[in-house]
Amino acid sequence: MQSAGAPLIVGVALVALLNLAGCSDGPTVVTLERNQNSGHAEQAEQVISNESEWRLYWDAHVRGDTSRPLPEVDFHRNRVGVIQYGEVPDHCTAIEATKLARRGSTAVVDVQVIERDACADAPSNPIHMFLVPVGTASLQVRYHADPLASLDVREHVGQCYSEEPYRAILNDQSALEDFWTQYCSGPVPSVAFAGESVVAYFHGMHPDGGMRVRIEGGGQGSRHAEVRVSQVFPTSPCFITDGVTYPSDVVVMERVPPYAVFELQPDRRDCESWH
Repeated sequence: MQSAGAPLIVGVALVALLNLAGCSDGPTVVTLERNQNSGHAEQAEQVISNESEWRLYWDAHVRGDTSRPLPEVDFHRNRVGVIQYGEVPDHCTAIEATKLARRGSTAVVDVQVIERDACADAPSNPIHMFLVPVGTASLQVRYHADPLASLDVREHVGQCYSEEPYRAILNDQSALEDFWTQYCSGPVPSVAFAGESVVAYFHGMHPDGGMRVRIEGGGQGSRHAEVRVSQVFPTSPCFITDGVTYPSDVVVMERVPPYAVFELQPDRRDCESWH
């Protein structure tokens, strides 16, 4: 059985110099690191674009362990894509990016969620780091797991605001009140936390009024759970305002475990939901 401290896969060396820049769809996933013991405990996806960022990120990942050398990356030809699954309560869950598809400056990444029945029961932070083509600015992750039971949205609530990207799953009254004081206005919603959660998604800055975000629901399996978020763009004749906006959505939905990941859905374009 895999020990709690051993990496699942480490694939570095000369393959890290592979040039992916010319691939527009389906390039090979070249792994730099994949394990369950990252020093990065929050759920996130990001692109690292230079050596100094990469060195700082790696140092936090290995928690300053100097025996873990920094994988070499030629940043003239590639970038580093990172998917942090976030903290889960045991070592029974791992992730693996299996396919990349280039969509402009976004890399769409298919990620398989791997679940085991026998594992160490200490908390873990699954992560996968891999090469993406130069020119990649962001990742869109599509998780694949065993069939999931639906988690439905019950109500969209509040006027909430954050200039920075932020995601939250709130499962008790104290956490909700702290969150509401910091980000929202109006009365705190009534939530039956025995079977409900408050879930928030803040996109961060958008250059105009031409985008909204909407939490569509989610799903839960034996170990994997997800919240699905859509970006909605207007079509004619909807009016788009000028000026910076900060799209967000906050909902009450069926109980969501704290380790659930947020999955961005394909863009929606319509005018009807714009009102």
